[in-house]
Amino acid sequence: MKGVLKGHMARALRQVRRYLDAVDVVIEVADARAPFTSRSGQIASLVAGRAHLLVLTRDDLADPDTTQAWLAWFRRQGIAAETAAAADPRAPERLRRRVVATAGNRPKPRAMVVGLPNVGKSTLLNRLAGRRRVRTGPEPGVTRGKQWVDLGNLWLLDMPGVLPPRLGGGARRLVLGTLGLVGPEVVTPYEAAVFLIGRLGGQETFRQGLRARFRLDAETVPPLPADLPPVEVVLDGLARRRGLLRPGGEPDRERAAHVLMAAFREGGLGRLSLEHPRDLEEPAPGGETGPAGDE
Repeated sequence: MKGVLKGHMARALRQVRRYLDAVDVVIEVADARAPFTSRSGQIASLVAGRAHLLVLTRDDLADPDTTQAWLAWFRRQGIAAETAAAADPRAPERLRRRVVATAGNRPKPRAMVVGLPNVGKSTLLNRLAGRRRVRTGPEPGVTRGKQWVDLGNLWLLDMPGVLPPRLGGGARRLVLGTLGLVGPEVVTPYEAAVFLIGRLGGQETFRQGLRARFRLDAETVPPLPADLPPVEVVLDGLARRRGLLRPGGEPDRERAAHVLMAAFREGGLGRLSLEHPRDLEEPAPGGETGPAGDE
């Protein structure tokens, strides 16, 4: 299985590198709830010699103050960074202008969207393109076989580049699983739920979200500064409130974990972030190390 996965990763990277030969600016996509960990460790080598804009998607689900702290941190590292601003109808035009500016205001630059699986690449591409999906090529011969969208002030490659994650061990795998960027065969809902409660249990916003969403009482999820009960107690309380019981009336923690993770991923527990720049042990742009540990 590992050999198969490595083969898929290698093919995906070869495809991205092939398309990158035709672009002037790379639009990298990361999840605003974990902007460091949801980046690809290969991004530094991929963008070498090209303009590079980092766009944080799902910022409407992340803690806004934490997102601003991340934008400032990336900019201090010399990385141009913006949010996707899903709730702002003016955001696509603002982002298109920023792409052109990042490319040095060269006449009609060519751009490509890249990022990890499920991080929001296609959604961002569709927002940038809008209804202008007339496909053509900016330079016949150079871009043969590629589909492009004419956005007036730039060309946008009409396919996202998938950068496969390097999971490694420790918290990185769990962060990606909690965000849903890797499947349940890599991180089970129960593993993700245990990690989520452990990571955010010290935040009152998270506790309030649990109480409000699942109507949990203050004994199951007490307000700060009280300690949060063990994960099993929280999941058992959720299971009972939702009627998720096994034969004999025992709480079904696996199903409760599935419900909890669905609520988190859709923003049903409030605007929450899994990592903050202060978690970094040392600045290291490019995603090689960070709050979730080494790749």
